[in-house]
Amino acid sequence: ARYNRAILLREKGNKELADDELNQLAGLSQFRQAVSQANHLTTLARAHLNKNEPEAALADARAALGLWKDDPLAYYLIGVAWEQKGDASQAQHNLEAALALQPDYPPALNDLGLILWQEGNSNGAIEAWDKAVALAPDYPEAHYNRGLAGLRVGDTRRGMQELREAVALKP
Repeated sequence: ARYNRAILLREKGNKELADDELNQLAGLSQFRQAVSQANHLTTLARAHLNKNEPEAALADARAALGLWKDDPLAYYLIGVAWEQKGDASQAQHNLEAALALQPDYPPALNDLGLILWQEGNSNGAIEAWDKAVALAPDYPEAHYNRGLAGLRVGDTRRGMQELREAVALKP
């Protein structure tokens, strides 16, 4: 549509507006290309995490952020890589960055809950898992973690209910 508009503007003698349209079109094209490359890099980062290769995952996810600085998935993957490396502070920082960009991201909420739980913040962890389940009722990992937390804080009924839900979703 921008290209057609630019052609029409040029035909009507408005070269300056036509050039602006074409420049905006070029910018959109470059952005789309950068996002596509960033998506490829996050796919590679996820594969490295699946092989427990956090350093390689960090390199790929950081490269993705170099192409698209507002990519919540890249921040999430960096957080997971830091989790694998055992640095909860860096993991939490990056998971929170992912959630700042995309507050309705259940995997980031789930992993943030795990970190908060490990730090002794059971209320914060349960709150993160509650949000994850509210956003994605079919997300078994959040139900599972919420169930274990319920058992550990003495809410046996809720804990068992959540564990049953997790198993029903992912036997």
